[in-house]
Amino acid sequence: MHRVPKCFALVFLSLLALLVTAPGLSAQNQKQAFLAAFRGAVDSGDFSKQRSLVGQNKDLSFGAFFDFEADMLKARVADNLEAANKAYSYMEAMASNFRLEFNEAYLNDRQRWANGLEGEAAQKRIDAYNSYWNGVQSQSEGDGGNEQGYLNALESYSNSLLACFEIKDYFWAAMAANYMSGIHNKLNNYFESAYYARWCKDLAVRGGIAGRSDFAWIDGYLNDLHDKKRVLRPDLIDITINDMDKAKAAHAEAVVKSQQIESVPGEDDDPRKRREEKPGLAAPAPGKGIDTETWSEWNFKPGIEKDAWTKIKLPYYNARWVSPTNPQKDPFYQYEVFDKDAAAKDFGAFPGGKAEYDGSLNLTTDLQKKPKLKVKSNKFAKVELKVRYDDDSEAEVAHMMLDYLPTRKKLFGQDFRFQDEDKSFLVAWYGISAVRGKVHGEDIEIVDTNGNGVFRDTGEDSVIIGKGKTARIEPLGRYIFLPGENGLYPFEFKVNDKLAKLVRTRPFKGALAPITVEYSTGSGKMPEYLIARGTGEDVEFYFDLMKGLDPAKPIWVPEGRYEIFQGYFLFGSGNKETNLLIGKGTSKAFEVKPGQLNVWKLGGTGEYGFRMLGDVTRSAESKTDLVCDGKNIRVIGNWGEQYFNFYVERITPTISIRRDSENGRKVGGEDMKLLAGDGVQMVDLWYPAPCTIKNVPSGADLFYQFTAKHGILGQIKSDWYKVN
Repeated sequence: MHRVPKCFALVFLSLLALLVTAPGLSAQNQKQAFLAAFRGAVDSGDFSKQRSLVGQNKDLSFGAFFDFEADMLKARVADNLEAANKAYSYMEAMASNFRLEFNEAYLNDRQRWANGLEGEAAQKRIDAYNSYWNGVQSQSEGDGGNEQGYLNALESYSNSLLACFEIKDYFWAAMAANYMSGIHNKLNNYFESAYYARWCKDLAVRGGIAGRSDFAWIDGYLNDLHDKKRVLRPDLIDITINDMDKAKAAHAEAVVKSQQIESVPGEDDDPRKRREEKPGLAAPAPGKGIDTETWSEWNFKPGIEKDAWTKIKLPYYNARWVSPTNPQKDPFYQYEVFDKDAAAKDFGAFPGGKAEYDGSLNLTTDLQKKPKLKVKSNKFAKVELKVRYDDDSEAEVAHMMLDYLPTRKKLFGQDFRFQDEDKSFLVAWYGISAVRGKVHGEDIEIVDTNGNGVFRDTGEDSVIIGKGKTARIEPLGRYIFLPGENGLYPFEFKVNDKLAKLVRTRPFKGALAPITVEYSTGSGKMPEYLIARGTGEDVEFYFDLMKGLDPAKPIWVPEGRYEIFQGYFLFGSGNKETNLLIGKGTSKAFEVKPGQLNVWKLGGTGEYGFRMLGDVTRSAESKTDLVCDGKNIRVIGNWGEQYFNFYVERITPTISIRRDSENGRKVGGEDMKLLAGDGVQMVDLWYPAPCTIKNVPSGADLFYQFTAKHGILGQIKSDWYKVN
């Protein structure tokens, strides 16, 4: 949910700074007590205590990981291998428990990356770490009224950013850029603030972490700068220009050009001429009579849900939901947990709205006529409220909502419980409001799919193009596809305000390339959607790969590199509707080149098909036993895309063990079982249970393979891997 506070408060990062390194005595004591307790739990092998500490201290846990990382690298640079290994054991335990508690794999990936730093690279990370926290200290002096502190902080953060960038530590480079943006905002240096916000986003994209909530503020903030006319068109800032004065001049020129009718390009540069040179397939053109150079403006009007929408399943594209999840948290709606005893709180589903509990959820805004609006329990119903946006504009917003008391339940024969279920209740909702208009004669609706009352969240909200059975849904992004000559043609698409009262379009100018998709499953069932997103300048371009299954009718997209964003299979209907999610996983970018048909092989096609990743290791207790933690098993498609959320059919792999090589003698195996037991957390339900493979040779090289048969995906198997 995109919500950017007016004061530019970056909630996550502020918490991190306060809880991890703030100079306040109580916070520091809290941190030290937590570090000591966690180290003790790791040293004693108390896994239950480790997980409990992490589950109750998310922010402290996240920050502590980086303290352990710094300790490891400092010890490694000092050639103190014993201390380095000890610090690494704390990192490893923190990463594992953090993933189990919060379904976030970033620290696991970070742990492996940090372990590869040696020599000069390790020293650069230490330098970046020190510079960053020098920046935090100087920034606190600036917050105390000493403006020189802000200037010192900018220098320290800049040094940290550069050091991180050199070693491809994109997370902390993005964090440094984040704070530089915030300081410039406080100094009213709005261009510089936008410049580093753009840097922050670029770094997050490079690191494959743009979907993290840490960076959710950026688009909203840049839009806010534009709306308030502090920086027009921040998207045109060229962050490759290092000289700030030159960057400002280039930006000013780009803004002027964007507001003018540009001259028609020469024949050699004419993108339409280049499109005609594509061999074998007829490239589309925008359509007769459409001005390809000028931005067109279109007025949209707000509306409320209509019956015909029930025929179109609105996908929820936000990448943060692409994780092992539970049936209450699926692609179609989001939820928030409320404290029954808490006072009224801001509720982001309705701008300016408040939520309060008195036996059921009550919603209020300062514009509605009724003093309270109750949300029904355990059944979705339409809720409409009049809301007020930051620019004082007003609108009526509708969601389908329910409140849900999380009492003890069963699922697949398993008991599970919500955390603090006696004190909490859950509210789920999905957006059904839209704004409507016409673009070049086509009916267009922008839908508040993520249910936050705003209609311009790229990659989350949806665009419905056309009407009835021929209507198409696309994620809201940089382009939409409209009918042209020889097929659908991409148009640049810009939403000017939160209510989407005005949108601007212009036909894409540049080289197009055709892309088609090969996809298969053992059952023949195909994903409902499989969304790709661009990279670089086109990172906010999204399109559905499932529209490219016919090689005779490819999707024509701007040339460039594209990544898997999110997809899902859909099963059942009504209350029994559930899904199988698809995320980026280990996949790399796919390059789409002009002048050829680009074939992207996904799912069960290609050289690899569906396969499985996981670890089998020697037991610490017995030399003749192997162990496998089911929560480490991942299902991967041909391109490396990952498949999650196996509630429709839970996977129980067979593990085979061979001696000396994959063709060696079989010396063991185990059929994994379903996770069972009292108090199992919902997020763990689809994983197989941990297992032990007994009586294997103790002194030999052993190799393992996973195999499984899934009713939808078909045959899944891993390569042969050497036991660690």
